[in-house]
Amino acid sequence: MQDVEAVVGLYDQWVQSYPRDTAPRDNAALAYMALGQHEKALASAAGALQLDPKDSFAKQNLAVAYVHLNRYDEAKAVVEKAQAQGLNQPIGVLALLQIAGIHGDRATMDKLIVENTGKGYDATMLAISGGAESFLGKIKSSRTIFAHAIQVAQQNGQKELAASIQISAATADSELGFDSTQVRKEIEQGLAISDDSDSQTLAGVAWALVGETERSQQVMDRLSRQYPKRLLLNKGWIPIASALQAMHKNEPAEAVRLLEVTAPYRTRVISRRPWFQRDVLSGKAYSMAHDGGKAAVEFQKILDHRGIEGNSAFYPLAQLGLARALALQADNAKARTAYQDFFSMWKDADPDLPVLKAGQSGVREVAVVYFTEGFPKNACFAVFPDACQIFTIS
Repeated sequence: MQDVEAVVGLYDQWVQSYPRDTAPRDNAALAYMALGQHEKALASAAGALQLDPKDSFAKQNLAVAYVHLNRYDEAKAVVEKAQAQGLNQPIGVLALLQIAGIHGDRATMDKLIVENTGKGYDATMLAISGGAESFLGKIKSSRTIFAHAIQVAQQNGQKELAASIQISAATADSELGFDSTQVRKEIEQGLAISDDSDSQTLAGVAWALVGETERSQQVMDRLSRQYPKRLLLNKGWIPIASALQAMHKNEPAEAVRLLEVTAPYRTRVISRRPWFQRDVLSGKAYSMAHDGGKAAVEFQKILDHRGIEGNSAFYPLAQLGLARALALQADNAKARTAYQDFFSMWKDADPDLPVLKAGQSGVREVAVVYFTEGFPKNACFAVFPDACQIFTIS
């Protein structure tokens, strides 16, 4: 995608010249979503629908904008009304799938997948389904579903989508604390499927995440030279990769500085791309710099916008990050609650997840603070009931 802001300007001019034309409003809605301006996307889609109540594109854009704004009931109503009118709503179906995942409604997710299999977007549905399992910490299950999604995408000639799913899953595995050697193999597997510019972009970030800083820099330098006008590459993904490289050098202040340019686009939406990674990284940078207050703000931004990327591991990781940030501030009461919320999200998670074990260690640290303040040893079960079922605090 080239300079999206310039494209939006062209659509605005189009609307001024042809005010009864729905096409520029439909396209502008998509561009606004890419920029993370979801209220404007909503207004643009609503404007198109006002001109043509049967505009299928407008209805789908409206539904997706509602999802991104956490207005799930309104999104569902838009899609169901369009379907009742006999309008084809593939993006609307994906919106319903996202909503079902956010609500933890696996039965509805499975029903939607069965009913819409063979309509051209099977792989995307499976990717959303796998993401919903990742949200719950069921990584073994999510890997199986992602593998199926990749296979289906390849069978349908959607190599770029298959590579995107593969590399995005590798990125999540790294954030979840899995072995970097395995993650590197997963990245390579994705690039073997497709080495298009989008896949290379994701790989450039993933390489930085696993500590392959030189390789990451080489990829991003090449992409920057090839695509100097790609706004969201040069003001989004490249700074994120650079910030990750700075974190590996133990330079959190530099990471924060590098991420400043990405702030206007932090709620942007591009399918299967882990944009929440930007805020997770920012929160981690502030935590590394021992600024728990600012770290908590960054993690809370993710928690306040679940509709942006509600079915992924990055949301519970943000909850864990918030708990750690609050503990860093010595706000033990709020940290306790935040940890409890994290364990509630992952009550059915795979027990051997590295990041889950790290979260348990964090609860131990906060619990020790309470005990040294005079709490009896058995107070663990009152203060941290979920955590104490997992391990014993000595």
